[in-house]
Amino acid sequence: ASRRAWRRQQVMEADGEGSTSEGRVWQWGPPRGSGGSRKKRRLDVSFGDIHTQNVQQLRKLNEHTFPVKYADKFYAEIPTLNKEFTQFAYFGGFVVGAICGRLEPMPGDAAKKRLYIMTIGVLVAYRECGVGRRLLNYLLDNARKRPEIALVYLHVQTNNDTALTFYAEAGFEKVGKIENYYKRIEPPDCYVLCKPVHYVRPDDPALAATELAASCGVPPAPLRPEA
Repeated sequence: ASRRAWRRQQVMEADGEGSTSEGRVWQWGPPRGSGGSRKKRRLDVSFGDIHTQNVQQLRKLNEHTFPVKYADKFYAEIPTLNKEFTQFAYFGGFVVGAICGRLEPMPGDAAKKRLYIMTIGVLVAYRECGVGRRLLNYLLDNARKRPEIALVYLHVQTNNDTALTFYAEAGFEKVGKIENYYKRIEPPDCYVLCKPVHYVRPDDPALAATELAASCGVPPAPLRPEA
């Protein structure tokens, strides 16, 4: 194909056009692969800040990546977040992915913070090329440089085995489950995944699991009535 035709295809893919991926996509994790037996090459992506002048590119990316529509207040908040945790991934001069992370107060410890991964998404044509891993590593590397960040956490739909494997390989662990977390997609339940960064676990395993779950916003399990 000519260079002009190749360039046109890049524009189409960056705009989400020409995508043949079928089926449900998911949120709060790197999107599913587009299928096929051909192994894709890893892409040498670069990163760039998300700000008020380009945040609409994030809206367009999310509309082609996630099954839910984010409210305007979501996009108003993104440019105000720390740049170490909120970035575009570029390839060939086009936005092909993004990660958005938000620092939050750490429950029970005013000196610490927790980092919540709001979204991480990659356009269909660029999945299975290491883009999601590069975005996640960028966020985690910056989190390690901040001693006040105790942990990183996020929510993943319970049937999203691809995302669960992706995060497990990055050292995340399941710390709880929230029923009816999602309002407009099925199944509505999610797992809460967590990766301790600068977090000291209690010596007692049961206490450590309970504290870590609470730190990630997992509601306590209801008490069972006595027989």
